[in-house]
Formats: sequence, C-alpha cells, structure tokens
Amino acid sequence: FNNNGILKGYNTDWLGILVPLKRLTNLADKKVALIGAGGAARAAAYGMSKRFTKLTIYNRTLSKAEDLAREFDGQAAPLQEISNIQSADIIINDLSRNQTANEQLFNPITEFIQAGQIIFDIDYGSQTDAFLRDAKKRGAQTIDGLAMILQQGAPQFKLFTGYNAPEIAMQNAVQQALNKGEFI
Repeated sequence: FNNNGILKGYNTDWLGILVPLKRLTNLADKKVALIGAGGAARAAAYGMSKRFTKLTIYNRTLSKAEDLAREFDGQAAPLQEISNIQSADIIINDLSRNQTANEQLFNPITEFIQAGQIIFDIDYGSQTDAFLRDAKKRGAQTIDGLAMILQQGAPQFKLFTGYNAPEIAMQNAVQQALNKGEFI
C-alpha cells in the first residue's frame, strides 16, 4: 500500500479467520484446537490471541507447533494426541490435503469431532467437502476456506480502493472460478 510515497504492508489473513468465527460465537475463553503450523495457521494463531482464546496447536513437527504456540501464548501438542480435539469448542484445520500422509489423518480427525463444535477448514474447494460433510453429520457447525478468502479479501479491497468491498459479487466470482477449476 502506497501512502504518499510511504509503502506499508498489511496482512489480512487473520481477519479471514476471525470474522467468520465471530459471526458464529464469542471467541473469548473458547478452547481452540489449531491443526497445522504453516502460514495460515500463523494467521489463525494471531487472530485467536487477539480474542483471548485457549489455543492448542497440533502439528506433525512438534517443534514448529511449540514455536508458534510460544509466539502466540498457546500450547503445543503432537498430532499423535489429536484425540484431545474432542474437548475443543473450535477446531481450525490448516492441514494440507496435498500430501498423501496428511490425507490419512482426516478420518481419525473426523472421529473426534463432537456435536456443537465449530469446524473451520481453511482449505477450500472439493477436497474439503467430505471432511466438512462428515463434521456436519456429527453435529458440528462448519466453515470452509471460501469464507477465509472472502473475509481477508474484503479488507484488502478497502485498503487498495478506499471503498467497502462488494462481498456478494466477490463470493459469486470466487465460487464461479472454483466451479470452473480456475482457482487454486
């Protein structure tokens, strides 16, 4: 963003996670299980730290979870302890579907989902459909990655144009691109 010759950078990814969750619940004191410790997980951890949640980060590489947890005042746990997500109020999944090893983890994750939980799968598109469908069958509320894309894109639009984002038009455009396979 260029402000009179001064360049400023903004990260709105955390808003893409925070806004959809805030539409469903008050986040203060909620137990949040964050699965994964990559870039989007960092945005989620930042957003959760701003809302005083009780954050536990699960990751294959425990040291990465520990680093992220330390930075955002959370706890870390290895993926082998994934059964503990059943006590969380909110589960945010940032586990990539692109890795065969990770694909095998989704069935066990689904087994621990409880009725009343909120499941936010940061991924989007057809690869998340089965996971979120299974979570709904277990009585969970679900949010897909499309919500994240739209809610992080809206503030970007405002930063670049000075106008409020046309969210419905944005949602329709993203959905059309997903349906055509044009959006990765």
